[in-house]
Amino acid sequence: MSYENPTTVVDTESARIRAAGMASFGQSIGGAITALGQRQREEAKANKKANKDFLNSQTKYNEEYQQKSWTATDQFKDDAGFDISPQVTKVFNQWADEGARLKAERDRSDDPEERRKLGSQIAVYDKFFLGGGMTNNLESFAEMQKTIQANGGPGKAGDVGGLSLSSLKHEVYRDFMGMGKGNGGGAISITGMGGQVSEDGQYAPLSLTAGFKDGGTYDMSNLNNNLITVPNMQDGVVDVLQKAGYIAGNKLNTNSEGFKDFIKTDDGKVEYTSGYDTNGNEIRYQSLDFDKMYNALDPTFQATIVGYTNEGSVADGDSSLGLQTMQSYVDDELEEMSDSDKEIFKEKVGVYPEEISLQIGEEKNTILDKESLDLYKKALTAQKFIELQKQMPGEKVEKPKTLGIADRKALKEQQEQLQLDQKLAGVIDKAIQSPKGVDVGLYDYLMDGANTTALDYGEIGSRSFREDIIPKDEYKEWVGTLDREDFATAFPNENFDSDGDYDFIDKQISANPDSNFISINEERPLEFLDPESAYRIMIQTVPAFADMKTSELGTARGEGDMRERDRKKSPEYKAQQVKKFETMTYEWDGNTYTGEEAYIKKEQREPSYTGSSKSNLQLRQEYQRKLQDLKK
Repeated sequence: MSYENPTTVVDTESARIRAAGMASFGQSIGGAITALGQRQREEAKANKKANKDFLNSQTKYNEEYQQKSWTATDQFKDDAGFDISPQVTKVFNQWADEGARLKAERDRSDDPEERRKLGSQIAVYDKFFLGGGMTNNLESFAEMQKTIQANGGPGKAGDVGGLSLSSLKHEVYRDFMGMGKGNGGGAISITGMGGQVSEDGQYAPLSLTAGFKDGGTYDMSNLNNNLITVPNMQDGVVDVLQKAGYIAGNKLNTNSEGFKDFIKTDDGKVEYTSGYDTNGNEIRYQSLDFDKMYNALDPTFQATIVGYTNEGSVADGDSSLGLQTMQSYVDDELEEMSDSDKEIFKEKVGVYPEEISLQIGEEKNTILDKESLDLYKKALTAQKFIELQKQMPGEKVEKPKTLGIADRKALKEQQEQLQLDQKLAGVIDKAIQSPKGVDVGLYDYLMDGANTTALDYGEIGSRSFREDIIPKDEYKEWVGTLDREDFATAFPNENFDSDGDYDFIDKQISANPDSNFISINEERPLEFLDPESAYRIMIQTVPAFADMKTSELGTARGEGDMRERDRKKSPEYKAQQVKKFETMTYEWDGNTYTGEEAYIKKEQREPSYTGSSKSNLQLRQEYQRKLQDLKK
């Protein structure tokens, strides 16, 4: 067997195939690279467009926000008088950027859920910049500053129309009053709040916070701008008093009939109050009638108080703006009275101004309770009363002249006589009031030892008038004490009886039924006395009255005849006088007036008193008072 080498195979295709394959691969790679480059350019173009759109959107929205902020800060500068831009620019820029960014993201998003979420965030920024939040923050702050600056300065604060100093917190007053125009912004720093998600998943609203150097911090979105201005609670009072003729302009109209109705009188007599001028002279003034003034002004004060019901409600309680406003008038105005005026105020109202604390209620369509309403109206009346009383013209009270010896003696005698007359009048009244009659009543009074001190005579002296008169029921007993000689002198025609059984005496007594006493005086021996004669004898027997003449006794008594005085107390006499007064007539200027009208006309034409004339109202009251006195 033979061995042969194998035949060698020559590969002539592999290289070609590889070459062809490499070529094909190269072509594939090249195509792929080309495709990738195209996609990248397209994506780059898309990104560029999207980013450019996003940037344009953000810029647009940012500019919208910024424009609003510029307008708001410019308005603030006009209102407050200083520029706040340096304090708010940083905050506004940050919020404008954030809001614009959120809007741009929303515009390019196709995801509904993401757009909803972005929309809730965007609403916070839109509400601040576009919905009035920013404007309200700045306006509220500017209004607070402007109001306090305008109404809180000297001459205004604490007065009617100015800020109530009693209602304004001191920190607030100090901070905002310290902000001057032009440089006011230097006192504050502004920070922002909000934009974050709260616990309930909601985005907190945006607001500004103003902080004062060495002062307070204020949420500008929640400033309490209910600054209380001291009200004019006397509004309308002048008109009422002018229509009544009480004042003319701002001065008292002392010559008017209406004015006279406001003068206080007691039983027709003008009452006065007194004071002293700088020279120590006593000055007296006609007193105004507080009650009449209160009645005249009550409807006006009532209407004014009702008006403050619209500034609060009972549900607000002590925080009611209307209640606080009315209380401020007490605290800022009434409490500023002088100490002397406060004393007059308390006399009329019952309390000092400092003691008035208004309480919430619903009395007569107001926001005050009954006690507060009545007290408040009295307080307002008292304020006007004090003001006008000071305008009353005064007259100097002349000091008494120094009396000489003769004048002092005469004055002393006059005073002694007056005291004597007063004593006598008191005795007479007791006698007249006795149901036994004036003479018996006087006898009982003088026999009562309890009255000896008042009349300056002793108990023994009280019986001294027995030497002059005796009661008729003691007549027989007295005759029985006479001896035979005295009996014969007294009764020459009668027989002496040692037992004193004298029937003739009973006959004499029966013949004089109107006599209660018998004179045993030598000048009027055994005379039966009428009540008038018995009264005079007894009175003149009292040492204090012994020297008084019969005419003086009558003057002191007030009536010359006791029987006449008793007659005038009878019902028949009173009825007669009432009828006469009610039917009285008076003729004037061709007209005949009757009753009350006659009385008024007569007094107006023929005044029965001295001084200034009385008004129609005063005369009507006087007529009715006299008529009632007659009917008593």
